[in-house]
Amino acid sequence: MWATVLVGIVVALSTLAATSITLYAQARRENTAYERSQRDAKSERVRSAYRLALKGADIIAGAAWEDGGPLLEETLDERVGRLHRDFLAGAGMLSQAMIDLILENVSNNVPALAADIARGYSILRSKIHAAHPAGSPVPSEELHQFAAPLEQSIHRLQEAIRAHMAELESPPKPRGPSWPSLRRPRADAPHQDPVPGGGGG
Repeated sequence: MWATVLVGIVVALSTLAATSITLYAQARRENTAYERSQRDAKSERVRSAYRLALKGADIIAGAAWEDGGPLLEETLDERVGRLHRDFLAGAGMLSQAMIDLILENVSNNVPALAADIARGYSILRSKIHAAHPAGSPVPSEELHQFAAPLEQSIHRLQEAIRAHMAELESPPKPRGPSWPSLRRPRADAPHQDPVPGGGGG
């Protein structure tokens, strides 16, 4: 009789252990999948914000270069107004992108670079209109010189975005074991007895 009871207990404990292991493995898989989905979702939101920032910077750069070009089928005032609207559209995209990145807790130099782009555009326009107040075309070499700070800011923005996207797209580092029994002592660590004060002879 006792043997039968003992066998029943062993079987019950084995079943419980197997069930616990299965449930633990399932929970871990689900947690890993959830973490991956959250990480992927955040990466996509950040990627979308960066796309918006790059589009805004491209619009501002286009307006800057066109500002130094020849007048075609519009007056100087009409072009100034149109390019100012283009700049506001690009600056609005940069601003929205920076807000999205702040909400995602992205901490890098991209917000500062976005401000540098807007500042670089304003400086470029001031130089163009000071040198060519009548709206005459700016020689290519002179325009490149005026646009250098703006181009550098846009290039730094692109590099910062490229570097951060590489980080986001790299696989997360695996979590290693944290049990003390698996930690090997350093070779230069002094020997210690397993029991304080013991082992002396």
